[in-house]
Amino acid sequence: MAEKSKPIFVPAFHLMANTSRKIAVLSVRGTKQLEDWFADMQAGVVFVEGNKFHSGMYAAAKWMTEKGGILEWFKKLRASGYSISVVGHSLGGAVGTIISFLAGKEMKESFPVFGYGIPACVGQEMAEKCMEGTDCYPKVTSLVNHDDFVSRCSKANIMALASEVKARRKEWEPLLSEDFKGGLTRAKSLWAPNRRQPAQLIGTPATSSSSS
Repeated sequence: MAEKSKPIFVPAFHLMANTSRKIAVLSVRGTKQLEDWFADMQAGVVFVEGNKFHSGMYAAAKWMTEKGGILEWFKKLRASGYSISVVGHSLGGAVGTIISFLAGKEMKESFPVFGYGIPACVGQEMAEKCMEGTDCYPKVTSLVNHDDFVSRCSKANIMALASEVKARRKEWEPLLSEDFKGGLTRAKSLWAPNRRQPAQLIGTPATSSSSS
């Protein structure tokens, strides 16, 4: 019985070209709709010719490169003298990196990638090659905010974090209980009814004395 193939979820993308400057840019959108989240959550690992990839992102990149027509267009643009670069945010940066690698390998050249908050999408060995951009490996520039969680998030990191949290339970559990009680006390005070002082008529003295 044949194994049922997993669905492929592809982020939105756009290939644009400036005819006067002979520059083409492939832009891949980051996570926005439900299908994009499905691609993110297919967080298994696939090995392709010695390289390690995020399974959902690799599947999307492979479909876009081959069936989506990107490889064909890259070949046409290069034949016409265009330089090509790839840009993307988050999921788009990761998929764009893999597209650049797949197309570059087929065409025996390298296409630079510029991303914003690219998540973990390839293995360490390939990531190091993408720092320089050698052979068919694209040179990848990723801009990451100071404490951006996405760029540091991977299945291995999440499992390591869960193990550390579990191991240090005796340290954080009393603090969590204290914070919960403090929050509950504050919530009760916020919900307490607002009691007003009795109103005083204008021009009426607060106290009166009896006449002699």
